[in-house]
Amino acid sequence: MPADTPPPPTPKHSLRQSIRRRRRHLPSADRRLFNIRICAHLLQWLSQQEFDAVAAYMATDGEVDITAALHEIHQQGMVVYLPVIDPLRDGHMQFCQWSPEVPMTHNRFGIPEPVATPPVHLSDLDCVLMPLVGFTVGGERLGMGGGYYDRCFGQPAAAASPVRVGIAYALQEVERVHREPWDITMHHVITENGWFTFEH
Repeated sequence: MPADTPPPPTPKHSLRQSIRRRRRHLPSADRRLFNIRICAHLLQWLSQQEFDAVAAYMATDGEVDITAALHEIHQQGMVVYLPVIDPLRDGHMQFCQWSPEVPMTHNRFGIPEPVATPPVHLSDLDCVLMPLVGFTVGGERLGMGGGYYDRCFGQPAAAASPVRVGIAYALQEVERVHREPWDITMHHVITENGWFTFEH
């Protein structure tokens, strides 16, 4: 292999395992500090936007916990939505309205979901805050492998709206991700070090 040829990307399964292990082993004190910083960066970034409807997520498996920011976003008047597994279409999800008062239940993956709130059409969302396993400096996203976000956004994956923002710890950055045609990319990523914009 020529010296200037980049190495082939690590198979996704192995890469996921490696990053998730690294993320789970993040010391508790560092995790708490990074979560605070990420929430602060997220709120600062959102303050520069003109969004009315924002989709987010509830953290699981060591993902960045942005619950504190979601409460603040709700207080500021933005409508917040969370992913809910679609009961009628296997392998699909939809976004349903959330507030601190909305009852929650756990789906089959153990992730909290809003109960009995209506779904929103993707075109009515201004922004989607997405959890991820890994990301690259080019805005490529490595998810958990279920394909829920890819199917939710569908084609074209490079659509400008809604704005797609990955939320991650800096340690989740990787050099390369093997990308499939259906894999969505991100417009921005926010880590404890700030927010970054990708040009596509």
